[in-house]
Amino acid sequence: MAIELTNQNGKKIAALPDPNQSDDAEKAKAAKGTLSASRKELKSVVSMQKDRLYEALCTSAHGGLKSGTHICASTRLSGASASG
Repeated sequence: MAIELTNQNGKKIAALPDPNQSDDAEKAKAAKGTLSASRKELKSVVSMQKDRLYEALCTSAHGGLKSGTHICASTRLSGASASG
């Protein structure tokens, strides 16, 4: 899961564009900082939720079912399965 940026034509871009002369440079700098912080927070939240899901499914009091325990013992959620 990731934050995706697009330009006015709908094409994906990797980063915010540099400000034009008519743009406020301080606001542009703040927007880039906010985007960077948002990306870091999203990565952290996805990781935390992935771990919480694993804990809920595999180690909770309700996860004591033999079939559930067997599946969790041999399978750990990977970043690929949580990225979608």
